[in-house]
Amino acid sequence: MGNPEVSSRVLDNLFKSKINLVGIVSNEPKRIGRGSKKNHTPVGKYAINNSLNLITTSSLEDQRFIDKISSLDPDLFILVAYKILPKVILDIPSIGSINLHASLLPKYRGASPIQFAIMNGDKKTGVTTFLIDEKVDHGKIIMQKEFDISKDDNYGSIVDKVVKVGSKILIDSIAGGRIGKNILSQNQDNITFAPKIPKKMYQIKWQDSAEKNFNKIRAFSPFPGAHSYFQNKRIKIF
Repeated sequence: MGNPEVSSRVLDNLFKSKINLVGIVSNEPKRIGRGSKKNHTPVGKYAINNSLNLITTSSLEDQRFIDKISSLDPDLFILVAYKILPKVILDIPSIGSINLHASLLPKYRGASPIQFAIMNGDKKTGVTTFLIDEKVDHGKIIMQKEFDISKDDNYGSIVDKVVKVGSKILIDSIAGGRIGKNILSQNQDNITFAPKIPKKMYQIKWQDSAEKNFNKIRAFSPFPGAHSYFQNKRIKIF
């Protein structure tokens, strides 16, 4: 289950492994621009191009969708950058649902862990696989892997590391039979959050330190781009 480009890249590694993918879930295709044809998410496109069983939905509460994924009799749901699953869906797979998160949980729970790690000037980050429960990024940890953030890294290069390292521990968590063995509860004393980033945060504030602005530029490069204004024009800085 996933939507964006990073999810499709992890899906590619799962597809090439020995994991039996009985279904791929993603958002329904959307029209972009007047009169244009509907466009699938990157995950949807990958599933179609590789003849995988694509199931799209606009609502996780749609009974037809619930019945369809239940009929697959799945052992596991695997989530990478997807939605919060309601209990009725969490109860479907026989083993449970596993998520790949781009931080060393419980640090940076939320939608923007990579950006916050770079903005905060962290020297290290990592990836975590965990069993999903009814609270966001809260479940028991299966595996974690740490890696460095260098001064030359930006959002794009860290995504590359997340895909490479994350795919490996995700496959090891599933195919290696680690689920249910030596899983650890998250330390509630070490929780930090990385919520969805508002557009106003993309703007550079020149009264901030050079290091803070350097980190902000890296955090939003190559997408969506930190920006400032010059002669009433918005200038993106990468």
